[in-house]
Amino acid sequence: MLNRKYIFPLSFSILYFISCILWGLFQYPHEDVLILYRYVDIFAHHNIIAFNPNGPPVEGATDFLWMAILALFHKIGFDPFLTSQIINAISLFFILRFIFTDIIPEQPILIYTIIGVIFLNIGPIVASSILGFSSLTFCFLLLAIYIFAIKTDYLYWTTLSIIFCLLRPEAFIFFLPTILIIFYKTKANNLSRFYKSFFTIVSIGIIYFLWRFWYFNEFLPTPIIVKSIGGETSITRYFARMSEVLSSFIIAQIIVIFIYVISNLRSSIKGENKIFNLILVTFPFILIFIFMLSTGHASQNIFFRYFSPIYLALFIFTLLIINDLKSKKFLIYSIIFFIFLTSIDQSNLLNRTLDIENKKIANPSTKLFKYFESEIHPITHVGLSLEKYENDLTLMLTEAGNIPFFSQKYSIDMAGLNTSSFAKEPVNCEHFISLKPDIIEIDVGPIDYFHYNEIINDKEMPSCGIVSKNEIFKDPTKIRVDKSFLIDRYKNDYFVENHKNATVAVAANNTLFCMNKSKNFDRIFFNKRSDQIYFHKSEEISELLMTSCDLELKGYFLDNLLN
Repeated sequence: MLNRKYIFPLSFSILYFISCILWGLFQYPHEDVLILYRYVDIFAHHNIIAFNPNGPPVEGATDFLWMAILALFHKIGFDPFLTSQIINAISLFFILRFIFTDIIPEQPILIYTIIGVIFLNIGPIVASSILGFSSLTFCFLLLAIYIFAIKTDYLYWTTLSIIFCLLRPEAFIFFLPTILIIFYKTKANNLSRFYKSFFTIVSIGIIYFLWRFWYFNEFLPTPIIVKSIGGETSITRYFARMSEVLSSFIIAQIIVIFIYVISNLRSSIKGENKIFNLILVTFPFILIFIFMLSTGHASQNIFFRYFSPIYLALFIFTLLIINDLKSKKFLIYSIIFFIFLTSIDQSNLLNRTLDIENKKIANPSTKLFKYFESEIHPITHVGLSLEKYENDLTLMLTEAGNIPFFSQKYSIDMAGLNTSSFAKEPVNCEHFISLKPDIIEIDVGPIDYFHYNEIINDKEMPSCGIVSKNEIFKDPTKIRVDKSFLIDRYKNDYFVENHKNATVAVAANNTLFCMNKSKNFDRIFFNKRSDQIYFHKSEEISELLMTSCDLELKGYFLDNLLN
């Protein structure tokens, strides 16, 4: 008989890894992943955590330990995207092994197969990982520290808790309940072991915090500072974020959990139900985490990856309930089928039901299939074209992934995620003079008074090319320059809707205002397949940008690793 502890996890992990390789062959890592890879590359080759090789240290990569691990492998020649997928595939193996060994042991093959398929389709965990994020590794460590806390395995709990908390900042929130669990499970004669483990974790945490303050001279990473801009602390925003979390898949599991708790109310009240006790300990921290997400502007939430620990927690609770049902086979298969159906959709059901947003947003992993044959984003073409320029270039931009990573040119992030000065105050007209950029790139998507669709639909405009700045700025159907004004501070009172204060929108707005007055940057490059525009002032730069129009790309691995 096949050893299910290994065969099933290994099979699904291989399937995941094949999907990652296929993605890398025909597509590119996500824009926001490439921000991290920029740090990985600079850390590996220049031994500094910075956005530019000769720039100041900046903590734009919040996945600290993830970055350090990728940089270590990159230093010896491993590509960061390939390393990410190897580690994520190993993490998936251990997640499924925990599930099949510790969560739902001794189940039929059909149950294991369906559960594996469901898990692979959880977009916030798996799809985001295929794009290059660390979601699977984060979820593996999250699940592991809870299992080892329950087993009172102090060595593994201590070691993995330290790794977990160093991986991403929000890990600290989900680590806290494990302290209560392992303390409660510790017998009186073992309390000294618990205190030693706890002291070790706290000590290393304090040392890390002091080091990072000394190194970066900031209490918080710049992305956390930036994401607080455009956010708000309100009940309305909290329930709006909650409505995003409550997808059809999540709602289905909450229904199962609720019915289970009601059915076992007596044992739950008495504290005899272990599943209810686990829910009781962890659920308040899930609500705290959602509150923290609601107070900020949730940029970079690709495939709702910030919700991945919530998706994992509820899925594990559901599996524990299935295991507790034991001999009730019909009920088990009914629950599995119910969860499987909702996992196919995973849409923003509550969001649409409450009419917060009518547009259907679904993020199962299968959503990636439609992108395999999609054209590679023009911003990737621009980054690779700029890399061919042998001289130095200074770039000011709002999209800080593809262009800095592939071009390897000096880049200034006007949105502030990777340039700390712009995390505190917006870019202004003087910066475009003092910083002497050669190219200024902005995403005009967030700007209401820039009508990019008019450019796309204008047949006289090139589909990919250069136009005079005046050709656009003098046409009120394309941009209402009279609506632009300089925003001199973040968190201002200019906008009723707080999300319009987001730094990427402010940077684009101020750039348009300043470029209207500038006599230097008189050319605009654009590609109608994306909403980025590029201000520049020389014929040489024009020719360089134009090469991106005809650049033929196959995929990340084929274009970069095999050439």
